[in-house]
Amino acid sequence: MSETPSTHTLHVDRTIKAPPERVFNAWLDADLAARWFGPSDDHPCTEIEIDARGGGRYRFAGAPEDGGDEPAVVAGEYLVIDRHTLLVYTWSWATPGWSGRDSEVRIDFVPEGDATRIKLTHSGLLDDEALRAHRQGWDGAFDRLEREAPDF
Repeated sequence: MSETPSTHTLHVDRTIKAPPERVFNAWLDADLAARWFGPSDDHPCTEIEIDARGGGRYRFAGAPEDGGDEPAVVAGEYLVIDRHTLLVYTWSWATPGWSGRDSEVRIDFVPEGDATRIKLTHSGLLDDEALRAHRQGWDGAFDRLEREAPDF
């Protein structure tokens, strides 16, 4: 029996007060990503590995969710890296009990004066609950990015 592909897609559109090259670098530089990536200040990423090239891989691990013992881990492969304009990568949960939740993230970086408009599309989410959870996580991460970006 074949499964029907997911039609759940998340769109996030935010403007960050920093130029595209700085905002783009915040996604691919592990030291910068550590300052903002994660769903909240209470759940930051504590381990970040980034091989920033087409076909390269990444791994982000953060504090356990919901009082669990296992860290929340997401990993994937960079499919497209177009400096300062586009980033596309797979998104695969490696956390026990979350496997099989593979999706894709596309981020367009659009210059707007001294700022950058980020248009994120996270496609292939399993269901409404996954859509809600990822929206909450991305919103928290973007809030942290907005706060940190002027200092990059």
